[in-house]
Amino acid sequence: MSCHGSIRAGRTLTISEMNELLREMENTPHSGQCNHGRPTYIEMKLADIEKPFGRT
Repeated sequence: MSCHGSIRAGRTLTISEMNELLREMENTPHSGQCNHGRPTYIEMKLADIEKPFGRT
């Protein structure tokens, strides 16, 4: 049920949909991974994001 109700890769979300999703994740236990054990988000340092764009 959770997989069929999920937001699929490539789907465009509005800003309000993104904010609502993040607020729901904040209140959901174990939201850091899906039911299959895959991570739902990762934490990156700003320097790691800037590096591929030559901003270091």
